[in-house]
Amino acid sequence: VLLYGALLAAAGLLRINLEIQGYFHPTAKIRSHKSQDSLPEKQNYQFQYAIAWAKKLHNYLLKHYWVNSKTVQTLRRRPTEQYGDEVSNEYNIQTETIPHWLQDWLGDRGGYLLGNIRTGRPDFRFFTLGNCLGSIFDVVSAAQQQSLFHLFLRNQDSLFAQMPLRICHPPLTDKDWRTNTGYDRKNLPWCYHNAGHWPCLLWFFVLAVLRYKSKHGDLGEDSVAIETMLHDSYDLLLDRLPQQKWAEYFDGPVGIWIGQQARTNQTWTIVGFLLVHHLLKVNPSDANIMDLPSLRSLTALKVFR
Repeated sequence: VLLYGALLAAAGLLRINLEIQGYFHPTAKIRSHKSQDSLPEKQNYQFQYAIAWAKKLHNYLLKHYWVNSKTVQTLRRRPTEQYGDEVSNEYNIQTETIPHWLQDWLGDRGGYLLGNIRTGRPDFRFFTLGNCLGSIFDVVSAAQQQSLFHLFLRNQDSLFAQMPLRICHPPLTDKDWRTNTGYDRKNLPWCYHNAGHWPCLLWFFVLAVLRYKSKHGDLGEDSVAIETMLHDSYDLLLDRLPQQKWAEYFDGPVGIWIGQQARTNQTWTIVGFLLVHHLLKVNPSDANIMDLPSLRSLTALKVFR
């Protein structure tokens, strides 16, 4: 849980991908929460240190990873090749590296945490697990979570399709696939970790939505549509997974085919479905099991003074 070295790496703002960052943010909060419970006075510094790094990591993710239509348009109009302490385009992102598919993907209301920030060429791919973790652990605000859920709803034909959920979007293809995967046959476009469909991911999204609703109420005009989408996805898993021997993952643009090298009777597929069943059909309030103290509440603590 503590992963002290990992926390230091994350807090040092290394340019590492979203899903690793998503794990580090709760790690920092857990570390600081445990610190205030059990550390002696001489180690109080570590508690304050962890809080400070968690704040920096949180601010860094929101500043550099969150994108919506407004931030993309702002980014496209920023100057490049700047120097000095007050540059507005810190990563020197070139306009031509911002993909046009974002227009339809985001619409006017959608938003998400992009895949990776790096100099010149960010990875704008959408990673399902990282974004769900960002919601579950309150990396993004309540309003941003609404934008994220709207994006899932808007793009349900891609992300849910016939086997929810797609692991990332869009897939690496052509030259990008050859360069980044080294002609990896397992990771062909729409396969495995390259935009394959993984039923074990659905429970993370269900948890994120239910946790939001328990804390902030309904999802406004999207509330009924998202609720319907969740239950339709549950019914789809219930119908297909037993027939297809609880396969590990599914291939193709809509997830119809069992993955080329997918294992059957896969533990995380079965457990993922059981969690979806429990959260939707048995006790939705258990979504709060993933709650962690907020950074604000941890900052307000006075310990070992």
